[in-house]
Amino acid sequence: MSDSTLSHMPMEFAHSSFKWLARLTSIASVGLLGMFLFGGNEGIIPTLREAVAMAFFPFGVAAGMIIGWKRELLGGLVSIISLAIFYVIMAMNDPGDSLGPWFLIFTIPGLLFLLAGLLHKSGRS
Repeated sequence: MSDSTLSHMPMEFAHSSFKWLARLTSIASVGLLGMFLFGGNEGIIPTLREAVAMAFFPFGVAAGMIIGWKRELLGGLVSIISLAIFYVIMAMNDPGDSLGPWFLIFTIPGLLFLLAGLLHKSGRS
C-alpha cells in the first residue's frame, strides 16, 4: 500500500464509525420520540408557542436525523440548529425554566451526523 492510502485509512475508519453510530442512535432517538409523541392519548392541546417549538423539537431534530442518512453534514446541521431554535423559543416562553439535558440527549445522533459529515469533507480535501 502507498503512504497516501495508509494516511487516509484512519480518517475513513473514523468517518464510517461516526456515520454508523449516528445511524444506529438516530433509530433509537426517533423511535423513542415517536413513542412519546404518538404513544399517549392525553388529548393535550399545545399553545401556539409550544406548537411552534414542536416544529423544531421533535420534528426538526428528527427530520435532520432522517436527512443525515443520505447527507450527514446537512442532517447534522438541521438537527443542531432545530434544537437551538427550540431552546430559544422555550426560553422566551419561560426564561426561568431550566430545560435540562434531556432534549440535548435526544439530539446526540445529530451531533454524530455532523461529525461524520465534517470527517468525510476533510477526508476528501
